[in-house]
Amino acid sequence: MDYITKETLDKYLKDKSIIELKDFAELFEKEFGIVIPFRRNVDYEKLTEDQKCKITKVIFSNEDVLEQLRKASTERDYVENDEEAIQIIREAKNGQ
Repeated sequence: MDYITKETLDKYLKDKSIIELKDFAELFEKEFGIVIPFRRNVDYEKLTEDQKCKITKVIFSNEDVLEQLRKASTERDYVENDEEAIQIIREAKNGQ
């Protein structure tokens, strides 16, 4: 089992009265080699129309996104069966 000592924890957190998520991320990366990506769960259905417009504008001004869309329109991959589709959906929900 991976663990750290109190001394190691104190080294990273020092005398902080407020510990930020990035402090823990740095600790995990340096001590365990684990990189923690941060992302917020967003309920897109609750976004205002203005927020949706801004997000759409940002997405479609990204050249990488546009290139993926161009490729998708010419390289169609089809799901062969329902089980494969369910697996793809599960992986997408888990961020894989």
